[in-house]
Amino acid sequence: MAVVLGLTACSSGSRIQGLITGIDRSDGRVDAITVLSSDGPQRIFIDAERNYGFDLAHLQEHKTEGLPVNVKVKDRDGRKVALEIDDA
Repeated sequence: MAVVLGLTACSSGSRIQGLITGIDRSDGRVDAITVLSSDGPQRIFIDAERNYGFDLAHLQEHKTEGLPVNVKVKDRDGRKVALEIDDA
Protein backbone atom coordinates (compact mmCIF):
# COMPACT_ATOMS: atom_id res chain seq x y z
CA MET A 1 0.00 0.00 0.00
CA ALA A 2 1.41 3.38 -0.98
CA VAL A 3 0.92 6.38 1.27
CA VAL A 4 1.19 9.86 -0.18
CA LEU A 5 2.82 12.23 2.26
CA GLY A 6 3.27 15.92 1.75
CA LEU A 7 2.57 19.56 2.39
CA THR A 8 0.17 21.38 0.10
CA ALA A 9 -0.89 25.02 0.08
CA CYS A 10 -4.43 26.30 -0.04
CA SER A 11 -5.88 29.78 0.22
CA SER A 12 -6.91 29.66 3.89
CA GLY A 13 -3.95 27.68 5.20
CA SER A 14 -1.95 24.69 4.14
CA ARG A 15 -2.34 20.95 4.54
CA ILE A 16 0.18 18.55 5.98
CA GLN A 17 -0.34 14.86 5.34
CA GLY A 18 1.65 12.09 6.93
CA LEU A 19 2.16 9.82 9.90
CA ILE A 20 1.99 10.95 13.51
CA THR A 21 5.36 10.27 15.10
CA GLY A 22 4.90 12.22 18.33
CA ILE A 23 2.17 13.50 20.63
CA ASP A 24 2.92 16.17 23.25
CA ARG A 25 0.59 16.22 26.25
CA SER A 26 0.23 18.24 29.42
CA ASP A 27 -2.45 18.18 32.09
CA GLY A 28 -4.19 15.30 30.28
CA ARG A 29 -4.67 17.13 26.98
CA VAL A 30 -2.93 17.03 23.62
CA ASP A 31 -0.85 20.17 23.06
CA ALA A 32 0.95 19.30 19.82
CA ILE A 33 1.59 16.50 17.37
CA THR A 34 4.53 15.77 15.12
CA VAL A 35 3.62 14.61 11.63
CA LEU A 36 6.23 13.06 9.37
CA SER A 37 5.49 14.43 5.89
CA SER A 38 7.49 14.26 2.69
CA ASP A 39 9.06 17.57 3.84
CA GLY A 40 10.25 15.98 7.09
CA PRO A 41 8.84 16.21 10.60
CA GLN A 42 6.31 18.98 11.15
CA ARG A 43 5.36 20.07 14.67
CA ILE A 44 1.72 21.13 14.75
CA PHE A 45 0.17 22.81 17.77
CA ILE A 46 -3.38 22.10 18.96
CA ASP A 47 -5.72 25.05 19.56
CA ALA A 48 -7.21 24.39 23.01
CA GLU A 49 -10.26 26.52 22.09
CA ARG A 50 -11.08 24.59 18.89
CA ASN A 51 -13.47 21.65 18.61
CA TYR A 52 -11.89 19.20 16.19
CA GLY A 53 -15.02 17.04 16.13
CA PHE A 54 -13.49 14.02 17.90
CA ASP A 55 -11.65 13.11 21.09
CA LEU A 56 -8.00 13.98 20.49
CA ALA A 57 -7.02 10.81 22.36
CA HIS A 58 -7.90 9.08 19.06
CA LEU A 59 -4.64 10.46 17.64
CA GLN A 60 -2.77 7.87 19.71
CA GLU A 61 -4.49 5.15 17.64
CA HIS A 62 -3.20 6.81 14.46
CA LYS A 63 0.30 6.91 15.91
CA THR A 64 0.24 3.32 17.15
CA GLU A 65 -1.29 1.82 14.01
CA GLY A 66 0.59 3.99 11.50
CA LEU A 67 -2.60 5.56 10.11
CA PRO A 68 -1.94 8.80 8.20
CA VAL A 69 -3.62 12.11 8.96
CA ASN A 70 -4.35 15.17 6.87
CA VAL A 71 -4.03 18.37 8.92
CA LYS A 72 -5.11 21.82 7.77
CA VAL A 73 -2.79 24.30 9.45
CA LYS A 74 -2.40 28.04 9.72
CA ASP A 75 0.72 29.92 10.74
CA ARG A 76 0.12 31.75 14.00
CA ASP A 77 3.02 33.67 15.52
CA GLY A 78 5.53 31.49 13.66
CA ARG A 79 3.93 28.21 14.75
CA LYS A 80 1.78 25.81 12.73
CA VAL A 81 -1.60 25.50 14.44
CA ALA A 82 -4.13 22.80 13.46
CA LEU A 83 -7.43 24.07 12.07
CA GLU A 84 -8.73 20.63 11.04
CA ILE A 85 -7.46 17.10 11.56
CA ASP A 86 -8.80 14.38 9.26
CA ASP A 87 -8.06 10.77 8.40
CA ALA A 88 -5.95 10.59 5.25
